Amino acid sequence: MRSPALVRRLVLLCLPMAIPAGGALAQASDHPTRPIEALVQVSDGQPRCQPQELRLPADANVDLRIRNGGSRAVVVRVPDLFADDRVRSATGAAADGAGGYRVEAGANAQMIVKTPPQGQYRYECADTGGAGSAMSGVLTVVR
Repeated sequence: MRSPALVRRLVLLCLPMAIPAGGALAQASDHPTRPIEALVQVSDGQPRCQPQELRLPADANVDLRIRNGGSRAVVVRVPDLFADDRVRSATGAAADGAGGYRVEAGANAQMIVKTPPQGQYRYECADTGGAGSAMSGVLTVVR
């Protein structure tokens, strides 16, 4: 039988490995999914989003990467996904205040977002060059 002092010492030695630096225990659902990539650009005066249909897991933190392959800025709008309480972090993109994020020409954006419940949601890619043109697609959130 091990002495209580030895057990206490073993527990104290193992504790730093079990608790992350922040002190809180992370749950598996807190970690983002593998990166999901989308390409946006203005081509021949029309905004383009690829893929036109995105499938994401429901109620998950998603690592969304948006690359603007064009020479003009594009705004990607998904109000149900880009609500303030769902965006965990956004780098390389600026919120437009209307449920969208602006990605500058040639830029790469990375966003960690909490997906909405299962369902289909419309998204839009809009040209910021003043033409007012937009392309829409479908975001399908699945269990």
